[in-house]
Amino acid sequence: MAETVRPLEQIQSGNYRAFLYDHLMTQTETRPAASYFYQVFLGMSIAASSRKLTQDFFEWTRNFIDNSDLSDDAKLDAHEALRVTLKSAEATISVNNFAQNHLPQEKRTTYTEFMVEKDFPQNAVSKDIEYIKTRLRKRRSYGFSNGVVILTPPEHTQDYMEIAPTEDGEYTVVLIKGQLQQQK
Repeated sequence: MAETVRPLEQIQSGNYRAFLYDHLMTQTETRPAASYFYQVFLGMSIAASSRKLTQDFFEWTRNFIDNSDLSDDAKLDAHEALRVTLKSAEATISVNNFAQNHLPQEKRTTYTEFMVEKDFPQNAVSKDIEYIKTRLRKRRSYGFSNGVVILTPPEHTQDYMEIAPTEDGEYTVVLIKGQLQQQK
C-alpha cells in the first residue's frame, strides 16, 4: 500500500497526540532545562502530578472563596468544606462535585468558569495532599460565653496568644502577639 503525502495545511493537528518519555523525569520533579526544551522547543506540556493538581485545587478554590461576595459565615463554611473534602477518604477531587456539594447555587457556574480559566481539569483528578497536608489541620476554636469565637492555626498557639481570666472572673483577657490585619 502506497503512503499518501498530504500538504501541511490539510493536516489537522487536533487528530494527533504525541507523548514524550524521559526516563530521568519523575512524577514530582522535572528539571527546568528539560521543561524548557519540552515546552518551548517541542511545544509539549508536562502533565501535572496529582500532588500539584491537588495543591492547585486547594489554592485556587481558596482564592475563589476569599474573593467572592459570600457572607463571612458562608466563606467560613466553604473553607471548612474544602478542608473536609481534601481530608476525606475519597480518592479523587472534582471541581463540579465541590461546586454542587458545597457552594450556593448562584456561585457554582462562576466557580466552575474560574477553574476553567485557571486550566484546572474539569474531570475528576487523583487526590494527593502531600504538598498541603500541614495546611489542612483543623483550626483551634476558642468560644466565649457571649458568643465570641476566636479561631487560630492548630499548632503553637501559646507562642502568639495568651488567654487569662481577670481576678473577678467577669472578663477574659486575650493577648495576641501581632497586629490586626483584617476585620471581616
